[in-house]
Amino acid sequence: MNIPWCEVCHGAPKGAQYGALACLGCIVFFRRAIVGENIKRKCNLNCDILFEKKNCCRSCRLQKCLKVGMDPNAVQHRDLIGPRKPIKLILKKKADAISGSCEIDFDYLMELQRKQTIKWERYGRQNENIKKVTATDIRFVMSLGFQNATVWANHFEPFWSLSNDEKTSVLSEYGIAFILMEQAIKTVNEGIKGVWLLQTGTSLLSPVPCETEQEKIHQKFVNELLEMLWAPFKNLGLDKFETIILKTLLLLTPSHQKNVHLTGSKLLREKCLSELMKYTTNISPSSGLEKFGEILLLMGSIRCAVKLFFNHTKKLDIFQMDNFDAFTRKYILM
Repeated sequence: MNIPWCEVCHGAPKGAQYGALACLGCIVFFRRAIVGENIKRKCNLNCDILFEKKNCCRSCRLQKCLKVGMDPNAVQHRDLIGPRKPIKLILKKKADAISGSCEIDFDYLMELQRKQTIKWERYGRQNENIKKVTATDIRFVMSLGFQNATVWANHFEPFWSLSNDEKTSVLSEYGIAFILMEQAIKTVNEGIKGVWLLQTGTSLLSPVPCETEQEKIHQKFVNELLEMLWAPFKNLGLDKFETIILKTLLLLTPSHQKNVHLTGSKLLREKCLSELMKYTTNISPSSGLEKFGEILLLMGSIRCAVKLFFNHTKKLDIFQMDNFDAFTRKYILM
């Protein structure tokens, strides 16, 4: 699997608007360096510019930006004058317009889910061989997973009207739930017994017998994920519509210890529950009500899996904090 990284520091990529694929940090650094013309001293030490220490030398970082193809001429006039001031006003008008509304654009969510699935498939394994997950896989999956969860959450006014700290608090739980849910669905769909698959198709389960303490913890983690999530997801056989309802309900019912209140979320929750009830009973009049209840119970299993994940970030080397980019780390450390 050929995972694209920031060409400057090897962080998770954000875009290539200045001519080379770069992470958000390097994009912002380059723009500020060019606009401000504030890096006068040239360093001749050829400092290593890697993710963990990309801020150690601003001169060498700028030189590397230029070396990999970032173009100063690509910094547009729009970048020079900063963000447009009316943005907050537009958001306020949008909030006023839909405050108290229980409308959910399910077609939009279906299309968003389709696009996010296609994005993962781009980075999936290219053959039938399942490889053991690496620290690089973990970093990429967590970064892109949190980005996808954020895009999903921002569709809902009760979330995007929160303060930045409150959003981080909600996403620290919801982002992991979102990631684990997608992994559970992929693991079920691939139909390979006894392994837990990441979105990229790599496996958390080592093919060799457990010998070291780390391997034993790793095996225990996988077994618990399979029991908590794989089994119920397989039994329920969620379709695409049921999946978007579940993702949305998980967002609108946060259980983070800081108890962030999502103002206006009650009507949206009721809309989701109503649509889910109607959908499951229409699909299967005899067992639809039972499936509706089991989907709601599944939310509890997903939240237990989130706690399991956080516990294992303290035990497994592959989940060391230094392995995550700054974007992901702020949620993991919340």
